[in-house]
Amino acid sequence: MALHPDAVKGLAESFNNSGFSPTVSVILTIIIIGGMFVLIYLLRDYIGNLIWNSFSERRKMKKQELSEAEKRNSELEQKKNQIIREQAKERGGGEMEKNVVQYCMYCGAKVPPNSQFCMKCGQRLPNKK
Repeated sequence: MALHPDAVKGLAESFNNSGFSPTVSVILTIIIIGGMFVLIYLLRDYIGNLIWNSFSERRKMKKQELSEAEKRNSELEQKKNQIIREQAKERGGGEMEKNVVQYCMYCGAKVPPNSQFCMKCGQRLPNKK
């Protein structure tokens, strides 16, 4: 960021006209201009932090909402599969059991049919017969 030379000159002249010596006027001008730069830097940093924190908080909330939605979806999928299994048993057939998506009882991840271990958490799955 650059200052217009006339602005600096005008500031120095206003100190000169106030009765300060030229050396003191230059020093005061430098102090004021430096202070303005520091203030601008601090404001930029503060506003940047506000924006970043707001963005981070929204991102965290979206992650949490997504996690909760995935959990609800997994629970609904498990309930649906349980109803399908119960209906298949009531009909006396096990053919629908093959199409049912299975879930790990430890972490809730989907597991392929006839898996012995969960691909996500590594826990041994119970044998289903």
